[in-house]
Amino acid sequence: MGGRTGTVPAHRRPASWDTGWAQRARYGWGAVGRFGKSPKPKEPEIVMRVLLLSLVAAIAVLGIAFWIYRGTQVFRRQLSEFEPTAYESSEAGRQSLERAAAVSERVSWVLSDGSRQSAFYVAPRNGALIVYAHGSPGNGLGLISEALVLAERGYGALLIDLPGYGASEGRRAWDAMFVESIRRAVDFAVGRPEVEATRIGGFGYSNGGSLIARAAAADERLSAIVLLATYSNLAEQLHHAFKRRTPGMGHFAIAASLWSGVPVSKLDTVAALQRMKPRPTLVISGGQDRQIPLETADRLKRAMPGADEIVFDEAGHLDFSTKLGDRYFSSLAGFWDRSLGSKPGGRDAGVGAAKQMGQ
Repeated sequence: MGGRTGTVPAHRRPASWDTGWAQRARYGWGAVGRFGKSPKPKEPEIVMRVLLLSLVAAIAVLGIAFWIYRGTQVFRRQLSEFEPTAYESSEAGRQSLERAAAVSERVSWVLSDGSRQSAFYVAPRNGALIVYAHGSPGNGLGLISEALVLAERGYGALLIDLPGYGASEGRRAWDAMFVESIRRAVDFAVGRPEVEATRIGGFGYSNGGSLIARAAAADERLSAIVLLATYSNLAEQLHHAFKRRTPGMGHFAIAASLWSGVPVSKLDTVAALQRMKPRPTLVISGGQDRQIPLETADRLKRAMPGADEIVFDEAGHLDFSTKLGDRYFSSLAGFWDRSLGSKPGGRDAGVGAAKQMGQ
């Protein structure tokens, strides 16, 4: 006689039956053992899991430690940019002073905080003068090549040691005192009888370019400006410059800048150009510049309607004069001739100065 099929009455089911079937229904057939209990993991499995978790934790700790180590290196490196470095502290600095002494006059003035600012002055022969602002680290003689080539065309030069750089006193904070230093340079130029007050321009490199834009936004006496390898804002530049090595290093560089008193959020070239009344502006960048994103030049150009833009594909951040030579200098001369007006005079004196500097 065949057995009956159907559901087993609940009162005839063993306890393990309900437990097992209920667990199978909830978790699947592989979830329980013979008597409805989950199988215990074997001891080797437990050991492997512990080892794997320990390995992951160790890698995470080492990664964080390396990131912090790299960050402290970046922090210290960025701090070093704000330490005083007098010309006399290096052989190169002493040689620069000796060369500059043959073609320029050392001048100075006092800022509102009582610090004395030093500069190198080359008198114009055509009435026009250019105020030069260097980058960081650097000093007033960092743009001497450009100044002397333009001196051949009669343009005067005022190459400033910004506060805390070169022979100037003060702190390397790139704050309002730096903007004042450009204004005081223009005051000096206006007071010279050989300078025409309406023909004064500003030329800034890197940090100095951002400074020139900020100064021009506050002082209309700067009739035209050149921004060479200049960032859109300092925070963006630091993130870009340091991310090539390890992600997130820009935060440490920004922290070091803030620690040194630099108002990072205020070093914004785009914002300065947008505040500035329209005037002739030239933005120059290098296609191989690893410090400044290539698209920065376009952003600066858009911030100042009518600005000119030149991208030298083969140039980096530092080598415009040495790598490009006459092509670069001719671009500068053409811009200044158009914006400040070219008048004859003093060409022979300028050529002589350039020769003495080895140009």
